[in-house]
Amino acid sequence: MDQTTLLTGAALAATLLLLVALIVILRLRRENNLLAGQLTETCQSLTMVRKRLESLREEEVENRRFQEEMAEAKLTTRLQQPRLVSTLHGAAGTPPAKGGAPERYRFVHSLAARGMSAADIASLLAISSHEAEQLLTLCRIARPMRQGNG
Repeated sequence: MDQTTLLTGAALAATLLLLVALIVILRLRRENNLLAGQLTETCQSLTMVRKRLESLREEEVENRRFQEEMAEAKLTTRLQQPRLVSTLHGAAGTPPAKGGAPERYRFVHSLAARGMSAADIASLLAISSHEAEQLLTLCRIARPMRQGNG
């Protein structure tokens, strides 16, 4: 073999080796880009999951607080029941009428006449302060009508 053939063979081998290396590099680069894209998607998904988890935790805290308030309201109602019944008996002299809205208005009117505030009435009757305010407003509206009739 002469030297030219050896040099040509070596150049050809070097060129083939270079082509193989280039193909491997391109394949690795493409795989790297795919993995980078997957990593980006995974990070975005993780961020969304974290936000959802935080939202669920806030909901859980809110639900727990609501349950505690409901338990407290039940306990308050149970504790006020005997006082309410005795107050109703004492105010009217007879047992209270069941579900009678006019009776409730008369009772609220008598409590307001004693100088009780809407908050006190709400506490006593185990109703919201907004409802107590409405009942007091109805009493005030009804007062001129009763005075005009009498």
